[in-house]
Amino acid sequence: MYRIMPKISDVVIVFNPTLQEQEELWFTNGKLLEAFSPERESIRVANTNIITALAYTDGIVYIAVDDGKIIFMNAEARSIIGTVAAAGTRITAMCSTLKGEIWAGLASGFILVLAEGGKQLLKQWKGHNGAIQVLKMEQIKVGMPRVVSVSESNVYTWEAWQENDWIGK
Repeated sequence: MYRIMPKISDVVIVFNPTLQEQEELWFTNGKLLEAFSPERESIRVANTNIITALAYTDGIVYIAVDDGKIIFMNAEARSIIGTVAAAGTRITAMCSTLKGEIWAGLASGFILVLAEGGKQLLKQWKGHNGAIQVLKMEQIKVGMPRVVSVSESNVYTWEAWQENDWIGK
């Protein structure tokens, strides 16, 4: 059991193979980023921007901040390895796919799909009329994996692998 900060706004589970398959919890309340592990000392990182969303894939934690940038942190070293200006507006939700792509939902209702590492925009479209509140990768056993996006008034599913014309509602 962990003592955690109040008013958590987002959380990711980070798998760290060097910790003998132990998982870490990384979470934010908007101003602070914390990582907890039963095997390592916890960290707390203050940020000058507001942290709006978290995602994780292949050893990298993706941290969206309120100015539309995404900060990349090496989960094992717990150090910043880069920053990219992904959007000109607030990123309100993020998730990662099993292929390592990062999906970002914006306050404007747009959805961005970024290549692994977040430095190349693969696709963008207007997915909702309002801010996207949730993006989640659905790991289904049969058929095409999907990403679910939620706004105040709508829920949509999108083909995660982009193999067909997947811009459809």
